[in-house]
This record gives sequence, C-alpha cells and structure tokens, in this order.
Amino acid sequence: HDDIERLQQCRALVDLSLAGTGITDQSCVLLAHRKNLQVLSLSCEYRITTSCVNSFNIASLQQLSLLDCPKVVEPIDEILRAAPQLKVLELAGSQFSDRSIKAASTCRCLTEIHIRNFDVSDAGLDQLSNAPHLQQVFLSGTSRVTARGIAAILSRPQFRFLLWSDVGVDELSFAELQAKQTDFVWRGTATYARARRK
Repeated sequence: HDDIERLQQCRALVDLSLAGTGITDQSCVLLAHRKNLQVLSLSCEYRITTSCVNSFNIASLQQLSLLDCPKVVEPIDEILRAAPQLKVLELAGSQFSDRSIKAASTCRCLTEIHIRNFDVSDAGLDQLSNAPHLQQVFLSGTSRVTARGIAAILSRPQFRFLLWSDVGVDELSFAELQAKQTDFVWRGTATYARARRK
C-alpha cells in the first residue's frame, strides 16, 4: 500500500508496469485517475479484474499489455474503446479468443499486436485486416493458426513483419508460403517473415 501511495504522488506518471505484485482492484483504483498514462503493463496479476482495467483513464494510452491476468476476461471492447490512441497491444492467456482479436481490429491507430497462448483461429486473424495501420504481428502458442491465416496477414499491403512460434504450420504449408513472395529467416524455434514488396 505504501508503494501505491508513492505512485499516487508521481504527477508525471506515464508508464505503469505491474508484474506479479499481487495488487488488488481496490489498490489499482487509487492510480486509475492518471490522465497522461501512455503505457499500462499488467503481467501475472492474478487479482486484477476487467472492471479494474476499465476504471483507468487511458485516453492517452499508446501501449497496453495484459499478460496472464486470468481475471481480465472478455469482452475487452470497452477497454479498447477507451484507448483511441493505442498503438501496441499485447494479449496472453487462455481467457482470450477470436473475440478479443475482433475488438483489437477496431483500434484505428494499432500498428503492432502480440498474441500469445490463446485460442485464436485463422478466422480471428482475418479480422486484423480491419486495422488500417497494423504492420507487425507476433504469434506464439496459437496452435489453431495455419498457413492460411498467416498468408492472409502477409497479403496485407501495409504489412511489414510477422514473427511466429508454436503455431499450426507444417513443412508443406511453410513451403507454400515461401512461394508466395515472402522472405523467411529462422531464429531458433521462431520464424520471422517479411513480405516482399515491389
């Protein structure tokens, strides 16, 4: 609680990162009124809920990370609507699904999304075509994503970069992707892809 009080006194607080602190909704509310918050990162916070995140003033937020916070559940539409300037979104946890990707696709300023360890499908990835400025996609632990979903991302004109690991792309499908004007570089267990542009 003393740490929260000290944070309250930081009038210029723009970056709030909480990882494994065990903070509760009641304590978080004490920080929620900050008007100039640009980065909000919640990682392994098992007591924070969706309503707590909704209570933050995130009108100026540019980066939001919700990583393994099991009580922050769908729908997250209200959270994302409250952050019209959001550029980077990180989501990890089995409580998320295609529904969260659809909500993310409505973020008009989104340039980068990280999707980790949840049940997203090719259809979910297709929703990202509605995010006009999205350039970078990072996938990990999304076993239902196939070559079709990855190809859909690669075909987007503004696409610059895709990283994936532990997704459902077999060797044959990978070869087909290589034939579609895409450059790949292997780095350990991850694959980086960059679409070739004329």
